[in-house]
Amino acid sequence: MMMIGGTPVWVETDGEREVRISWGDAGSPAAGLAAALGEAITLAVRSGVPAEHLIEKFLNLRFLPDGETTDPEIPAATSVADYLARRLAHDWLTPEQRRKLNLHTPDDPWPDAYRPAAP
Repeated sequence: MMMIGGTPVWVETDGEREVRISWGDAGSPAAGLAAALGEAITLAVRSGVPAEHLIEKFLNLRFLPDGETTDPEIPAATSVADYLARRLAHDWLTPEQRRKLNLHTPDDPWPDAYRPAAP
């Protein structure tokens, strides 16, 4: 479990391209939607939808909770969906695929990943 803007969120991915998400109280709309989103992503990827297409759709979506996270690899997110996209990109995509989506992580091979491009 980790926190997004002070809200507990649990996201798990594995090598089988499976996603499980838990957010909110059991039986709440947030919990139901989070579980459904995880299942939908799992089914889509297993049916041949490229992960990078799904990740691209969820990046930068804005809704609460948002803000700093307790995940050192993803220090901030604009929503649970944005965090999920960034987590999946880190777990499933190559550095080159992440670069094409303009996503960078500290382990990427280019040294200027976190610096803005020169004008």
